[in-house]
Amino acid sequence: MEVILQKVKEKYGKDLKVSTKSSNEELGAFLESVLPDYDREKVYHSDIKKLVGWYTILIANYPEVMDKKEAAAAPKAKAAEAPVEAGAEEPVKKEAKKKAVKAEKPAEEAKAKPAAKKTAKSKTSE
Repeated sequence: MEVILQKVKEKYGKDLKVSTKSSNEELGAFLESVLPDYDREKVYHSDIKKLVGWYTILIANYPEVMDKKEAAAAPKAKAAEAPVEAGAEEPVKKEAKKKAVKAEKPAEEAKAKPAAKKTAKSKTSE
């Protein structure tokens, strides 16, 4: 998706010729001008409308996101080079693990409850 947004920016900048209210023909021609060999059977006009909508929002409110890839990749490279202590985790990863564990517990309990009901029913029918 990032590559497509960059291609749209290179070709049109801030002045898109289409909007989310454009006709299907206009939307198809727009995407064809950016990606001449896109799969017309798999990409729906609603997908192109979403692309145009998101591009418009990003370019209007967050133009720094649309800057070249190299500028965005530099901070990631620095973070990857930083040494990580054994056993040390980032706070975001810890929080994600906690949420995953909490999500698993209700699922396990739900699986256990129907099994208990089945055994209770089988005892009453005997």
